Amino acid sequence: MVKKKNRTVLELNLGHKAQLKNVLIEREKETAIADFMASHFFCCDDLAPPFILNLNINEHYIVFNVENTEDNIKVNLSLLSFKRILKDYFTICESYYSALSALKPDQLEAIDFGRKSIHDEGADILKTQLNPKIKIDFETSRRLFTIICVCLIGHQWRL
Repeated sequence: MVKKKNRTVLELNLGHKAQLKNVLIEREKETAIADFMASHFFCCDDLAPPFILNLNINEHYIVFNVENTEDNIKVNLSLLSFKRILKDYFTICESYYSALSALKPDQLEAIDFGRKSIHDEGADILKTQLNPKIKIDFETSRRLFTIICVCLIGHQWRL
């Protein structure tokens, strides 16, 4: 039996409205948000769904503020625990976007494979860091990691 994904988050708010100049990055953000809203597994032991998720970058923290009609919880994740993976991810993404028009498809595939591998590692770190307060599955974590990365680009956070 296939486990159906819940849709407990009714609204996702980003605290920072990044004005992205790269159309590909903007499209990736919009796709990640749409995919997240369409299908996610998101559970808080301390709150009953449905939720509003407010995601923000505050100083050196990723802030997850989850609220329902009665209460809220806040989870702060230190960006320092993501420093290496974010630096690697941004570097390989920059290479990928720069190479889009110059490289052959098989060369782009190799860069994209590396990008996906680093992205998966970042999603694993995110999932682990959110547990035990917030439980998410791997696909939800991948989407949230993408959204966080885009927020960091717009926030002009420095590694």
